[in-house]
Parts: sequence; C-alpha cells; structure tokens
Amino acid sequence: MLTVTTALQGQEVKGRAITGKGEPIANANVVLQSTDAKCLGVETTKEDGSFIFYHNADTFHLVVHHLA
Repeated sequence: MLTVTTALQGQEVKGRAITGKGEPIANANVVLQSTDAKCLGVETTKEDGSFIFYHNADTFHLVVHHLA
C-alpha cells in the first residue's frame, strides 16, 4: 500500500509506503516515472516508510520495489 500527497505548486511529491497492516516499509525503492515510463527520479524510503521527490511533474506514476 502506498499513500501519496502532492504540494500545491506541483514541485513536491511525498508519501509513505506501508503494509496492509499499516506498518511502514523501510528501504524500499520508489521510482518517479513520467507517463511514458521515463525515470524522473529514484528515492529510498526511510525507516518510517516516507519518501519525497522535488520535481515539477504534473502527471506521473510511482513504482515501488521492495524485497521482503
């Protein structure tokens, strides 16, 4: 499960990766992609599952990778 919020100016994409039980997923790779699948950035989640991108993408996809 992934929760995501965006800033009003569209320059900040942040969220948290969590399990179905609401527990944070640390050390997951989160990829910010354009709608045509170009990589715009990669971040690793913190211990609390949080991540943040500073990017001005209006429309995007997030892909999360984590090995349990």
